[in-house]
Amino acid sequence: MPSQSITTLAKKAGISKKKAEEYWDRAKKQADKRKTKLKKGSYYAYVVGIFKKMAGLNENSSASIASYENPNAMKFEYKKIKRESLFISFAKKLLESIEIEKAQN
Repeated sequence: MPSQSITTLAKKAGISKKKAEEYWDRAKKQADKRKTKLKKGSYYAYVVGIFKKMAGLNENSSASIASYENPNAMKFEYKKIKRESLFISFAKKLLESIEIEKAQN
């Protein structure tokens, strides 16, 4: 990652540049393990995503640094988030159908 980007993200996360560089190196190592499974051109974005989660910059996920050290924990976290998303989608559709029903009555 370019030095400028590391500095910017380190400031945003409230961590030192040295710590950000450590996270970047760890994120690259984790991404290298899955490199063959990633779509062409998505490696950098994948590394950045891991880095942001490690630095606490990804508000959309409750994944922790430990998730990247333990692949099974990462799979569990993904399944948990997916279930939550499905539940929210179902709840929205249910509420919409109730509102439609009320409007018809």
